[in-house]
Amino acid sequence: MRSGIRSLAVAATLIHVIARSAAATEDPAAEAKAALDPVFVEVFATARDENLSAKAKRALIEYELGTWIDYGSMSNAALGPRSEAFSKEQLAAFVQEFERYLSDLFIRRIVRFREKAIEIKQATLDAKAGVVTIRTLGGVPLATGSPGFLGVTTRRMWKERADVDYLVRQRSGEWRIIAIRIDGVDVARNFGDQFQAVLERSDPDALIAELRKRNAEREAQNPFE
Repeated sequence: MRSGIRSLAVAATLIHVIARSAAATEDPAAEAKAALDPVFVEVFATARDENLSAKAKRALIEYELGTWIDYGSMSNAALGPRSEAFSKEQLAAFVQEFERYLSDLFIRRIVRFREKAIEIKQATLDAKAGVVTIRTLGGVPLATGSPGFLGVTTRRMWKERADVDYLVRQRSGEWRIIAIRIDGVDVARNFGDQFQAVLERSDPDALIAELRKRNAEREAQNPFE
């Protein structure tokens, strides 16, 4: 009898756990929002922590961004079919340097951010693609036609209180940012247009070398100082 009661109790517990797990995944948009919201809070808390040195702030935020941003996906978006012109070694080097470049770019945008916090407006699920778009309100000005990478003119990507979309996908149980769009302009793909212009007059090694040079120059100037 006791064995039967114990079995029923175990079964009830398992049903309860399964039900909770199912409920947690019934609303992926809400789950993704709940995962990223504290990330935004932590990043800005680090950026504004007066007890941290400029070097420590940069290192901590680089680590946090590396944890949540899928730079591999963003590199693929930037190169697209152009990646076929790269050897495996060149592709690995490009991904590494592009990650450094984007990380520095995002850190500088965080430093220039004027609001107290990023405001999440909504989170929507594209069930077919398995991607959640988290729309936020934030951003700082970048004049239309300002020079971008290697002097190639960029589209206007950052303006006062722009809509910033973070596209996230769950992998191995964790939500990762696979793309960032500012007023509908994909950051990585926008760089892809610029990289195309470079590759048309040069080769992958030249692009990687220029990225490496730019990274060294920018990293020598800590925006927190």
